[in-house]
Amino acid sequence: MEKSNNLKKQLNKDNFQNILTEIISKKYIDVDILQQKDNLNSKIWNNENKLHFDVRKSMLYNAYEFIKFLKIKNLKIKDIILTGSLANYNWNEFSDIDIHILLDFNQISNNLDFVNEFFKTKKSLWNDKYPITIKGFDVELYVQNINEPHTSTGVYSILNNKWNSKPIKEMVTIDINNVREKTFNFINIIDSIDNIEDDNYKIKMIDLLKNKIKKYRQAGLNSDLGVFSTENLVFKLLRNYGYLDKLTKYKDNIIKNKLTLEYEKI
Repeated sequence: MEKSNNLKKQLNKDNFQNILTEIISKKYIDVDILQQKDNLNSKIWNNENKLHFDVRKSMLYNAYEFIKFLKIKNLKIKDIILTGSLANYNWNEFSDIDIHILLDFNQISNNLDFVNEFFKTKKSLWNDKYPITIKGFDVELYVQNINEPHTSTGVYSILNNKWNSKPIKEMVTIDINNVREKTFNFINIIDSIDNIEDDNYKIKMIDLLKNKIKKYRQAGLNSDLGVFSTENLVFKLLRNYGYLDKLTKYKDNIIKNKLTLEYEKI
């Protein structure tokens, strides 16, 4: 775990190229953080597996402020839930507090793609403006369509202060070598993209790779192993160690450079 902490600090400095010679060894890809824990996280949950009072209060306050930020009148909220690894036994130091606001997208528009993109944009704007943490964990707010399939076993209603679906401690053996190997392969691909000189081609490759990783993860979630599938665990490692953000930054930098006209002194 000490190596994992050091790696996290290094990655957070965005100094990816300098540490590539260190991470290139598969042994530095720490799969142990993905193993199930004996208990839910004690910073979030009390001994009765209910949210600590101050934690629930903070979650509700965040959710209501985000709803106000959406600036949509008369939204009929179905529920506000906590889901993801912090509502399960597979939490780790990188886990986010995933707060989902459930509503029927059809009440806004029949164009569900537009509604979905609108909420994604609002989510990004909110996160950029307010990088909130609760008990040291990053807060991720997400508007979820009630008709959207949900794969997480642990779902807690923050609104009603009760479990909608209790987490299950599953007897699953993680194929550590396979997870490490697949993660290692993706890391090499992501790092190699930065060497592409043609910006248009680089953007195309970034989009293709991000789409591939998304489908790769979804295939794992749809399998019998679900959140414990190799595909989903590889995705989590890539996200935890900053490599998905790295792809996004590649593309953002290219677009920023294209839009920028440097000032020249006369």
